[in-house]
Amino acid sequence: MTLESPADKKYRVIQWGMGNVGTVALRHFAHNPAFEVVGVLCNRPEKVGKDAGELVGTRPIGVLATTDNAEIEALDADCVFYAPLWSDPDEVCRLLRSGKNVVASGGAWADPQGNYPKPGYTWTAMGPANTVPAVCEAAPGFLTHKELGLVPLRGVVR
Repeated sequence: MTLESPADKKYRVIQWGMGNVGTVALRHFAHNPAFEVVGVLCNRPEKVGKDAGELVGTRPIGVLATTDNAEIEALDADCVFYAPLWSDPDEVCRLLRSGKNVVASGGAWADPQGNYPKPGYTWTAMGPANTVPAVCEAAPGFLTHKELGLVPLRGVVR
């Protein structure tokens, strides 16, 4: 039996949100051999149906942007880079319950005292034990390879 090394695996990624942070993330994922972009969710009608690579100023990658949350949630993916303008914990819970890991660029995951997760949500209620929610609190222009890499974040929960 041959085990696949995490370094050899190609991670299937959904980009959720195409604002400043999402655009930088998608540009990273689109042409990085460690990732295969399988879906892109945007909220602007003028981006719908456009190739994800072209949306970030690179060559086409064969994935068209959509505004259909259900279509994106139904995709088979290892991870969702969740970067909407406004975070919705219920969306993240649905993604986790569908078996996807979620890396969020920020959002309302903590209460004002900094408790994770926010009261009313528990990590176990959010998704199965084999899924990972991770919050990197990235700001546009301040993303690093660590936040965008996803692989180093596997198994990390803040």
